[in-house]
Amino acid sequence: MIEDDPFFYWRIATEISVENAAILMVGGDPEETDAVHIGPFPEDYAYEKRTTGHKGFQSALNALTGAILSGEIPVQIRYQPKSDKDSAVCQTLELGSGKNEHHAKFLSFGNGHLRIGVGTLSFKAEPDWAASMIKVSELRGWLQSKGMDQSVFYSSPVSDTRPFMSPDHEHFAPELDLAMTAWEALKDTPIRNKGSKSVIEPWLFANTDKWRGEGKVAKTTIKRIAMVVNWRKAGAPKSGG
Repeated sequence: MIEDDPFFYWRIATEISVENAAILMVGGDPEETDAVHIGPFPEDYAYEKRTTGHKGFQSALNALTGAILSGEIPVQIRYQPKSDKDSAVCQTLELGSGKNEHHAKFLSFGNGHLRIGVGTLSFKAEPDWAASMIKVSELRGWLQSKGMDQSVFYSSPVSDTRPFMSPDHEHFAPELDLAMTAWEALKDTPIRNKGSKSVIEPWLFANTDKWRGEGKVAKTTIKRIAMVVNWRKAGAPKSGG
């Protein structure tokens, strides 16, 4: 089974980097590399991880990081300062201009802040998306909210169609089929303090094209299916006091 599914281990991971998530979103393999020429001779080359070489990578990364920075997806953003002269532990910050140049050492870096002596200098830093980790469950929930449930995080080349979900089976039940389709699509969606029905019904109404019964699916049928799928019958949990 694993041999038939090259993304198996990515699919079952708990966390992956934001960069790898963007690669997987467009169907790429984070393990792929490109040969890069690094010297004056034809044989002088090295292998680098492929990122922009994956079609759609940059737009996927922009969409994903935009959602992270706007708070749609909870991610602990990591920053990695770079310097040719100093280590990542102790960097040099240059202040001033002209003849009044000043140099200061700082020993801590994080969340866009440099700590220098007793003070803190705030500045805009570029997040390191190769080091910032995202929970796969959160990623699935965000992709689902954008109608992207056909990504590598949901689909598998290994066929595991169950008999009761096959329209060709003599006992095929369209309502059961749609209920199971909804449950599979929403099983990793974080609902936090909401009732599960508030997520299930909107999904069903937005995905009526997945109905495989005769004619159009009725509103009353969707309501009935939502009751079956609902895994939190008591509604949203009450906050403790």
